[in-house]
Amino acid sequence: MASHSEHSEKPATSAGAGRLQRIVGRLRCLAGHRRVPPYLFTIVIVALSLALVHSAFRKGGLWDADRANDFRAYHQAARAALGRDLASAYSAPEKPYQYPPTLASIVVPLGLLPARAALVLWVLGSLALLLWSFRVLERVLCPPVRGVDKFLGFLMVFRMIESDFANTNANTLVLGLIIWGFSLERRGRSGFAGVVIALATCIKVFPALLAPWMLYRARWRMTGGFLAGLVVWGALVPGTVLGPADFSRSFASWYRGVVAPMSPAAVEYGDEAPGGYLPGQSLRVLLHRVARPIDATAHDDEEVPLNVMTLSKSAVDMVWVGLAVVLLGGLMVFFRRRSSSPIWGGGEIAVALTLTVLLSPLARKAHFVVLLPAATYAFMLARISTGARRTVSRTLWWAALGVILLTSPSIIGDRWSAIALGLCPLSVAGLMLVAVHVIEGSRPELDESRDEDRPPELRAADGD
Repeated sequence: MASHSEHSEKPATSAGAGRLQRIVGRLRCLAGHRRVPPYLFTIVIVALSLALVHSAFRKGGLWDADRANDFRAYHQAARAALGRDLASAYSAPEKPYQYPPTLASIVVPLGLLPARAALVLWVLGSLALLLWSFRVLERVLCPPVRGVDKFLGFLMVFRMIESDFANTNANTLVLGLIIWGFSLERRGRSGFAGVVIALATCIKVFPALLAPWMLYRARWRMTGGFLAGLVVWGALVPGTVLGPADFSRSFASWYRGVVAPMSPAAVEYGDEAPGGYLPGQSLRVLLHRVARPIDATAHDDEEVPLNVMTLSKSAVDMVWVGLAVVLLGGLMVFFRRRSSSPIWGGGEIAVALTLTVLLSPLARKAHFVVLLPAATYAFMLARISTGARRTVSRTLWWAALGVILLTSPSIIGDRWSAIALGLCPLSVAGLMLVAVHVIEGSRPELDESRDEDRPPELRAADGD
């Protein structure tokens, strides 16, 4: 009997072990399947997208009408534009409108809706535009950019994207328009591409820093479309929607409140917020915080100066202008020498977009959503590089990603979180410039254009 039970247990044990082996084998096969990573990436992107929508609805006042953020100003401006009284929105007591008349003119339909319904449409439209930009980014930057590069780039700038959604700002709209513009440029529609980028510039001024690249690259059709677009989107469209009188008053209010104070000759130039705080995360703001005894963060009850010297405000601005010219000119020369092709390279687009926020006088954390192309391209460079350069580049990128993800107030406290988040966008932007410059300059030039996306005249010029 004992022998019989031993023989009867052995097949059962063997069958159980065989089933376990088959399960493990199937899991290994599934993990090695080429389509599993895209599915995993999609799940993470969907989860992060839901988190963005929740943050926008919660902080935008969908459930609490007492909350106010940037969209409240957009909605009030849209309603004022319907009554052709946009000028009054610039002096609204609760949430004054601070952007060019163009933005209010194109969101006028939202003024016909209740505030909460308009907020829902704005947030969902921003999310759709963000996901579309994510999808076509590979076409804009060109091979060998892959999905994993876009995914890691998305994680890199997620804190900036979350800031944009939490404030229900318009920077995702600006990013989408810029990506659309370069996508059109890839397909040979340079004039229309310039018009689209002009619209982004008329919403937020910082994309104007792309104009020097168009001129230096001799992209005359794109430049012409850009100039024509400034007239259409900057004057004709808002002038038609608002009427000539209200458009003139609105433009004057925006100029006096935003542009004029940047000039040292303006009376408002010496005026600053309480505590001397200068908002933003651009190179100009960093120079002011390093060279002047002003508050480094507005999120404390006490001042937190970080200056190592004391200069006048005008002297610091002169240094900023000089550095901006050197950076912009030096990088344009680098890419001009790097390639004689009239087609914009992926690295050049990434660097040009990085400089728009890095050199902008008023760029805040939410503006840095336009770093998505640069983050994506830099991860691609880290992936294709070899040897010690590959190790160093990967270490730098994962360190930067860790810094961004670990600057939560719950981890390091409100004070240090405010300081870290103020410097993170600037630091990441600077790191991207260094990585793209060093790695791009040492690798063989890639064929960064798809033959079917290239305009016929360029294919003919290259002997295709």
